[in-house]
Amino acid sequence: MSSLSTFAFDTLIKKLKKNTLTNLFGSLIYIVLRFVFYTSLFGYIDKTMYGSMGYFFSYIFLMVNLASAPTLYIPAHMMNARNKNIFSFFKLIILHIFLLTIAIIFFRTHVQTIKTVQDLLVTYPSMLLITSLLILFEGLRLLLRFCMHMINKTYIIVPVELASMMIYMAVLFYFLTTSSNFSLYHIFIPFLIDSIIITGYFLFLFVQWIKKEENNTQYQLAPEASKINSRKELFFDSLAHSLSFYAQALLSDNMIIVSFMPSLGLAHVALPKFAAYIAESFRILIRSLVKFSMIPALSAIKRETDQSENIKVKKMFISYAKDKFLNILILSLAIIFLLLIVSYFHPHLYQNNTNFFSSSLFLISVFLTAKYIDQWNFFYEKIILAEEKPLPIIAIALIKISIAISLYIAHISLAKTLLLLVLIKMITALFLYFYAQKVIEE
Repeated sequence: MSSLSTFAFDTLIKKLKKNTLTNLFGSLIYIVLRFVFYTSLFGYIDKTMYGSMGYFFSYIFLMVNLASAPTLYIPAHMMNARNKNIFSFFKLIILHIFLLTIAIIFFRTHVQTIKTVQDLLVTYPSMLLITSLLILFEGLRLLLRFCMHMINKTYIIVPVELASMMIYMAVLFYFLTTSSNFSLYHIFIPFLIDSIIITGYFLFLFVQWIKKEENNTQYQLAPEASKINSRKELFFDSLAHSLSFYAQALLSDNMIIVSFMPSLGLAHVALPKFAAYIAESFRILIRSLVKFSMIPALSAIKRETDQSENIKVKKMFISYAKDKFLNILILSLAIIFLLLIVSYFHPHLYQNNTNFFSSSLFLISVFLTAKYIDQWNFFYEKIILAEEKPLPIIAIALIKISIAISLYIAHISLAKTLLLLVLIKMITALFLYFYAQKVIEE
């Protein structure tokens, strides 16, 4: 190993550790808050209400993800332009709103055909309006959050979203302890207000940045900016990102909750949704480290190493990352196990604590494993796409989408569906791992 390779590798690791510490601090606080919040909520509110909350939130974020797939990665290419035109970004936002509107129409049409939801809407007639607005503002928030990460504003996003989550939880706990008629409105209206405020704040910051960067020919490309040059390459790269995003959404816990609720009922999806919430907390930790720590460091390889050292540094970095994130998975599973033991003695969670413990352990383990594999799939996809190889990603995404749709149509049991989805993700991860190694060596 040459001294140049060692120097480049050490430089990347320093950058990785710097990004990791920032994201790790915010994520650890966030997952503890989420665990306390959702465990307390699960223990104190009616299981039907918890299932209703979980169903609507699952449907909201499923629609947000599906509608955002075509537009979410466009900013990465727009950042390549030397002249930052504010009107181009507004056109993107208008397109994003149009796609979210289609998602809202589909959502409103579909939920009103489900008998369980029809009965629920009699009690909560304003829920359709509230959830529709949440799809709109959470969709815009997702796009703007991605744009903020693109311009290296992670240090703003982490504390702002952490503070907003803490305020939302505090408001909800206040209603939970003081209101004699706690309802879904107490859960969703504060969340909608939070979504509107944060989305507006992100939009303000991003517009200010664009105004500052307009006509700035000295602007250096953002960490995730692609080197795509032609329209054809841009099309296939965007298609690969979009289809991969669709596949991930269709294989997500949100899709599972939405698909199984009509047959299981609102009360019986409460436990799977509780497990998904807990696993999601740790997924946020893993995602913050993979997406917002590793990807910027990985993309720096091409900028800061010459061609002869590029492959060596990549191999060293990926090997280092693999070992570190395997440790994170083991640590996450250990923390979950300890938290579940604490939950076992919680008097309000379930009448049958043994059943709650075993079911939760199974569901959380499956969800966390799936989410962990998703982050590695994302990491290897980024490596492959960075080398301008979108066709394998497109093919894999189409296969995963076809399998997911077939599974939901077949309507097998929840446990079998979960295990099959994990198996699909594992096979995909293995293929992407070996293909990424091959691409790097070419």
